[in-house]
Amino acid sequence: MSISYKLTKFNRKTSRKDRGFTLMEVIVATLITFLFLAGSLQAIVLATFIRVQAQEKQLSNQLIQEDIEALQSTAENLARNDSLCSANTLANGYAQALITAYSGNTYQLDEPFFGYTMRLHRDYLGDGRLIDGTTGNTTDIAESTPPHRVLKVRYVTQSVKNGTTKDVTEHYVEVIPSAALQCP
Repeated sequence: MSISYKLTKFNRKTSRKDRGFTLMEVIVATLITFLFLAGSLQAIVLATFIRVQAQEKQLSNQLIQEDIEALQSTAENLARNDSLCSANTLANGYAQALITAYSGNTYQLDEPFFGYTMRLHRDYLGDGRLIDGTTGNTTDIAESTPPHRVLKVRYVTQSVKNGTTKDVTEHYVEVIPSAALQCP
């Protein structure tokens, strides 16, 4: 028995496998795990933020596209009027006739999941002024050229959340009524 006791005692002293991890090894492993988790969580938060921004842009582009299609449909169906063919001012041309025929309102869409409101704003450009599509107020800009057959529209979509308004997208489009193409 004394021989087996000596062998067991000898094996315990020399075997490093059975001793376990040192405090330094545990601290380093914990630090590496913490850094990995912190980086992963940061990447998840960033991906979520980018996804929400992309969804806002997609929704705003959808609103603009729907309004452009409605405006183009109105432009296609505008009746030909020879007096509009040689207009000297915006008020006498096809552009103004299209503004009058298209009485689209400012769109607003509520997205309950993210808790914000998406608003579409439309401005008409022409005759040396910017015409606010909602209020009708005008601001001087670069001149439009006679015979004023092209309607220039600027779209701005805004995200409204908790009383804070943020511009999401801005687009510019020009629409020519089909009847204007029949002018001499």
